[in-house]
Amino acid sequence: MKRLPLLLLFSVLFASGCKSGDGKVDVSGTVTFNGKPVEEGTVQFVHTADTADTVTITNGKYATRIPPGSKKIAVHGYRKTGELLRDPTDKQSGYPVVSNYIPAKFNDQSELTAEVSASGGTHDFNLTGEDLIEKTKKP
Repeated sequence: MKRLPLLLLFSVLFASGCKSGDGKVDVSGTVTFNGKPVEEGTVQFVHTADTADTVTITNGKYATRIPPGSKKIAVHGYRKTGELLRDPTDKQSGYPVVSNYIPAKFNDQSELTAEVSASGGTHDFNLTGEDLIEKTKKP
């Protein structure tokens, strides 16, 4: 009979979806640029000068587990530029060049922040600006 309370406690913890105790919370959201989903890219949640979590954006969405608190955000969106990187020894081959098209004010010089609560939640990033790939194509 002494095992019943311990077994009951274990069952309650297991049934409630007890997390690993890592101090992280679930965060997800959407990322758009000029009204369109960022098909491929990353969202980086910067915790301190030395630590950050980076999550992949797929079809305009991301989901991750990170520690709560104030975060600086950096968003990169990647797509093919239309150029090919050629192998000098094989003129028939080529590799598509992929580049970031999101302006620096949203990544390298980010102005974005987010407050991640102790319960996690949704953080959407609806970015606007000049497409860096299109900008380089202009004469």
